This record gives sequence, C-alpha cells and structure tokens, in this order.
Amino acid sequence: VVLGWIGLAALAWVAWARIRAPGHPGPVAIGCAWLLAGLALPLLLHPLFLKSHLQERYLYLPAVGAAWLFAAGWERLVRRNVTMAVGLLLLMLAGGVAGAAARADVWRDGGSLHEANARRAPDNPWAWHGLGLAYLDAGRFPSAGSAFEHAVRILPPLAMSWNGLGQALTGQGREPE
Repeated sequence: VVLGWIGLAALAWVAWARIRAPGHPGPVAIGCAWLLAGLALPLLLHPLFLKSHLQERYLYLPAVGAAWLFAAGWERLVRRNVTMAVGLLLLMLAGGVAGAAARADVWRDGGSLHEANARRAPDNPWAWHGLGLAYLDAGRFPSAGSAFEHAVRILPPLAMSWNGLGQALTGQGREPE
C-alpha cells in the first residue's frame, strides 16, 4: 500500500513538472494527469467503493491514462530502436495470451468467477453474496443458501443476503426459517 502511494506521488510529481514545463504539456503529462484523476476517487474512497474485487469498472478511466503513457513511451522507443520495440511488443503479446489462458477457467461463467472471488477474499461478505446470486441464477439453491449464510455470518445486517437466503430456501421447497 505504501509503495502504491509513493508511486502515485511520483506520478503526480511527473505530471506537475511536465505541465509546468515551457511549451505544451505533452503526452506524458496528459497521461499522468488522466491516470491520477481516474484513480483519485476509488483510492480515496476505497472502503466505500470497492466492496468486491469484481468492481474493476473503477479502473477503466485510469486505464486510458496508462494507455496514453504507454503510447508516449512506445513512440520514443520506436524512434530509438525499432528491433527492440518489436521484440518488446511480441513479448507483451505472449504474456497477455498466457495470462488470458491462465484465467480462462475463472472467467468461464459467473459461478466460477464468484467462487474465485470468495476464495481470494473469504472475509468479504460481498464476495459471498455475489457467489450466492450466481448460484441462484444457475438454480443451485443449496449452494446459494450456503453462500448467503456465509455472507450474513460475516455481516449480519446485510439485508440483501437475508433476502437471497429466503429465495434459496424457497427454491429448495422449504419455507424460509
């Protein structure tokens, strides 16, 4: 966490220095500023926003800034050494393909994605609630009931999980207890 904040401070310093430099700000300053602006709200309000690991939508705007920075660096690298730039591109593509192949099982459906999320964050009630919803959608009512029970054990006032538990019990032909 501390290294992340140090990295953000360095990024802010680079953006500020580039913006204040004579002439136009340039792509590095714009990329740094966009990345910082996109990360500011989710980072500052982390406990309110990131209830689950699956809320990656908060990273879409910062990704634009990161892409902008990458493009600026790429342009400089191509000017200096085209062979190295092409080699780096091929290495990154291979890494992306390998990463996608490794995560394919996790992303095959909502159930497997939420199962991985609950394993990664066993004390997160939102992870178990999401798993319960995925199981409800798949008609796996006993599994959904267990997931919702786990969520309410962690956070008893989580009304949505109590509701989901009732739906899971009803799906099993049992009256909610």
